[in-house]
Amino acid sequence: LIQFSIQGDINNGKIGEALQGVHAIAEMSVQGDQGESAIGSLVAASNFAAVRESTSIIDKINDPVRIGALLETVQGMDEFDPFGIRKSLSSERDIMVEWLRSPNVDVSLIGMDETFNDEDISQYAKAMTTVSEIFQIEDKQEALTAMKNWDLALESGEMGVLAAELSPVSMLLVTAFDSAELVATFKQLLQD
Repeated sequence: LIQFSIQGDINNGKIGEALQGVHAIAEMSVQGDQGESAIGSLVAASNFAAVRESTSIIDKINDPVRIGALLETVQGMDEFDPFGIRKSLSSERDIMVEWLRSPNVDVSLIGMDETFNDEDISQYAKAMTTVSEIFQIEDKQEALTAMKNWDLALESGEMGVLAAELSPVSMLLVTAFDSAELVATFKQLLQD
């Protein structure tokens, strides 16, 4: 809704109000940057992506105070993991392992009709630990290559049945890099 409001303000020449909407989106994205769940981090990244469509108004603003306030909000974001996508993987692993070890786990909720044992859970935890480590690699090509190798191991069954069912994370790595690049580009626009 805020994005529609921003567009309406732009169309009506209310650039100051549109910038307030952009600032609100940025603040919501920062608040969503807790890294406790992948879905929360992705929602924050998606919210911030809406800012990209409003960058044309930045050049129209002659109010350094408003631009400065927005820049301050954006500068508060972690440059490498602005929405907590990378951080969320460890939390997700821990949550899933705890759930899988609970006595009343219903495997049908994850699309499985077979049971699993402690070794399967350990394989899953190890696989997700490796993914968490890959997500900490700062070089994009190196990280994507490591992820590709991890995917091959997953497909070959090396990671176990649970990892194969619960670990569709390859595109999440691309999103993590794209999100960091988007934030860096927006910061640069505000600084110029």
